[in-house]
Amino acid sequence: MGDLNCLPTSKEYKLIESLGFTSSYKACKSTEPEITFPTGLTGPHMDLDPPGTFDYIWVKGNHVTPIKSYTFGEA
Repeated sequence: MGDLNCLPTSKEYKLIESLGFTSSYKACKSTEPEITFPTGLTGPHMDLDPPGTFDYIWVKGNHVTPIKSYTFGEA
């Protein structure tokens, strides 16, 4: 999991999927969230890049099945 700085349409995202990994959010909701950045949190040195979906939790294998996944502030 992490801040991968790649969009769901990127070649990096597609490579991770091709290796057998599945995004937990996508597994639970059939799509990625509209944005994962910014989160709504603020700080003195906050990144001001444009919003987008850059953060993921990946799962792989038959022994891991996500049952719930959400972004910060989402119910």
